[in-house]
Amino acid sequence: MEWDAKTKMCNLGQDEGKIDEFKDHVERYVDTFDVQAWDMFLHLVSISEKNINKHGAFLKRLLPRLEAFDQHESNSLSMVAHIRLGVLIDRIKQLPLVS
Repeated sequence: MEWDAKTKMCNLGQDEGKIDEFKDHVERYVDTFDVQAWDMFLHLVSISEKNINKHGAFLKRLLPRLEAFDQHESNSLSMVAHIRLGVLIDRIKQLPLVS
């Protein structure tokens, strides 16, 4: 993921009025995320139960990528981001199935 796209993700992620743009941006670029982009994303996303429930559909779409990153590349994350990744994955998995 190029620096400009990372910067845009951070700007969108910090503006609550642009959450839909943030989600669209993440889904557009998630396949190009490197460790730095994942670290940024994990610090932008609230891992509160309320937020996970509110944005569950979006987060469930990201779950396969989050799990793949966790299995193959997450050792390069900062300790805080690594903990946040684990909590995020766990909370997404606890979401009810949508029929």
